[in-house]
Amino acid sequence: MSMQAVDKENALVQLQVEKERRQVKEARAKVKARLDEGPKMKCEFNNNEDPPEAGQPTPVVRFFYEGTEFKAKHGDIVNWPEEVVAHVNSLTTPVYRDETDPITGAIKSVPAGSVRRFTCLPIMEPRGGINRTAPPKKERVNG
Repeated sequence: MSMQAVDKENALVQLQVEKERRQVKEARAKVKARLDEGPKMKCEFNNNEDPPEAGQPTPVVRFFYEGTEFKAKHGDIVNWPEEVVAHVNSLTTPVYRDETDPITGAIKSVPAGSVRRFTCLPIMEPRGGINRTAPPKKERVNG
């Protein structure tokens, strides 16, 4: 191949790379706009996988959803898109238990379920100015 042919091929490859980068950037912008405009949910983020220890700094959980970055600490109140909250609540880690094979007597690990890595618990806003966080106290009547 001549030098001109190699330069032309490199230029075409570079143009293709730039085109793909623009497409990815445009796609991420569309996703971000969809997430920004969609319904939001105010919730409390809990890190079940690595909860904070007493006296230690709370670790920040950082993750990406469709190319958009989200960050939270255990106990943070966040206002995230509903589809992100559903995604976070769906993340699980499998749990295994040891079981003895009845034929060979060998011990093997078998799936026993799963645990949620994180939870986003919805925060219910009081309606009509009434504080609904605690039930009213009842008076005791002696007698």
